[in-house]
Amino acid sequence: MLFSNEMFCLRQTLQAECPTAPPTSCTCHMDYVAPDPDGVTLRPVTTINCSYRGLFDLPEKLPEVTTTLLLKGNQVLFLCMTVNLCGLFNGTVHH
Repeated sequence: MLFSNEMFCLRQTLQAECPTAPPTSCTCHMDYVAPDPDGVTLRPVTTINCSYRGLFDLPEKLPEVTTTLLLKGNQVLFLCMTVNLCGLFNGTVHH
């Protein structure tokens, strides 16, 4: 029961932080959750899909729990300058 409450909170936080407003219009999906190495909390594995949105820049803010960022079909040239992905983003960027 504790895990289902925690998952509900994680999902709500993800949806609240998801950059869904135009012009970005990304979608956010929690793929699954895994136990954190501490064995107490859950760690969400999430995909933020901003593919084919005609973007020149990334959203100003991405959810903290972003694991995979999909950017295919956009014209984003400088990832590190638009969002601080240089060393702070521990996930995967697909473009």
